[in-house]
Parts: sequence; C-alpha cells; structure tokens
Amino acid sequence: MIRRHRVLALAGAGALALSLLVAGGVASASSATGQVSVCVHKKTRYARVVNASIQCRATEQRLVIGGGTQGEPGPQGPQGPEGEMPTPRS
Repeated sequence: MIRRHRVLALAGAGALALSLLVAGGVASASSATGQVSVCVHKKTRYARVVNASIQCRATEQRLVIGGGTQGEPGPQGPQGPEGEMPTPRS
C-alpha cells in the first residue's frame, strides 16, 4: 500500500516537472523583436509555436505573427452613458 502511494507521488511530481518544462519552452519561443514563429500543418491547420531557428516540417507552413509597427490611433469613441450613484447603506 505504501509503495503504491510512493509511485503515485513520484508520478505526480514528474507530471508537474514536465508541465513546467513545457510552459517554459512555450514562453521562451517569443523573441525580442515581438515576433512569434508558428508552423501550421497544411491539411489539419494544427499550429505549433517554434523557435525562430527551427525549420518547419515538409507538411507545414511557417507563419510569423507580430513584430509590425504600431499604427495611428483611431478616432475618439462616443461618450458613454452616465453611471448611477449607489445608494448609501445605513
């Protein structure tokens, strides 16, 4: 019985460590230029985030997201309705 709990505890710790490694890998896929490289499968459209130096597979197409220049701000929107004042509690 104790052995089973030990195995479950080790499996849980391993799963946690693996999830942290995967999350760290995704976070490091972004670059200083603000661009994110993605390989998109041509048929299924499944996308995976990759490092800029990684080549996509033959069945995938590269897509680079972001990194453009910021455009001019848009026009000011209309004034919203005035809010209601909450009634004080006594």
